[in-house]
Amino acid sequence: MHDSSFSVRAAKIRRDNARFIAAGTAGSITYTLASLLMHPVETVRARIQADAHNFITLRAMCRTMNSKEGLMSYWRGASVTGVCASAGHFVYFFTYDKLKTTLNQKHNLSIERASFIASISAMWCQTFLANPLDLVKTRMQLGVRYANFIQGLKKIARSEGASPFLATYRAKLVFDAIQVGSTWSLYESLRSSIRRWCLKPDGQIDHKRYVMGSAATFFIASIVTTVIAIPFSTLMTRVQLEGIPFFVALRSLLRNEGASSLRKGWSARVILTLFYATIPMPIYEGIKLRLYSAYNLH
Repeated sequence: MHDSSFSVRAAKIRRDNARFIAAGTAGSITYTLASLLMHPVETVRARIQADAHNFITLRAMCRTMNSKEGLMSYWRGASVTGVCASAGHFVYFFTYDKLKTTLNQKHNLSIERASFIASISAMWCQTFLANPLDLVKTRMQLGVRYANFIQGLKKIARSEGASPFLATYRAKLVFDAIQVGSTWSLYESLRSSIRRWCLKPDGQIDHKRYVMGSAATFFIASIVTTVIAIPFSTLMTRVQLEGIPFFVALRSLLRNEGASSLRKGWSARVILTLFYATIPMPIYEGIKLRLYSAYNLH
């Protein structure tokens, strides 16, 4: 009897771990492709937000980059983006799914609270892994030339020490807690209703409805939280460029450029939000469901 119950628990643990790996794999594939596709827009956004002297529009920055540096300037740091996104998003979605399930099922937290805690914790794990590379990527997007991300890490460490890495870690922790935690807790609270809408009479999930519903709920959650987080995007760029603490960057920005500078790059940010809020999430859910079906993980 004891051996039988142990075998059942072991099988459940293996099945749950396979589900978490499937979620991580789906997230890694989806968001690596999405990040590479939107890298040029991210580069333009970073250039606009880094300019301390002018309030440049998206179109004007594109014209400047085209005339002075050519089309390849949009793809600076793209190799680092690929490495960051593939490893970072696997860690994120694996951790998020595992922690959310544990908190909801074993500790009886509501899906909203479990999602909020899991999303922030997962993003902090991703930040710990990817933040040094993200710093190098941003410097490359802004025109600093490194042969590769390893050379970039070495040069920053030699010339500036650990301070820029620590400054960006602290800033990212604040940014992640505000945007990511709010997005995923709102998304999961809405998605619980979507799941009921997607159930067929036989109790199975209608995959088409589920993917469409997931896309709609994630779009709503992303739009709401991005409006709140836009000012922090400019601050993050300045912290990564100058390697200064978050609140020092905020004081400098407000004193020298005024509160309106916090809106720099908003148009690029809106493009990114509209893309990430509509395209990747249904693809992620679709890949995850196919992996569940392929390996009988439902």
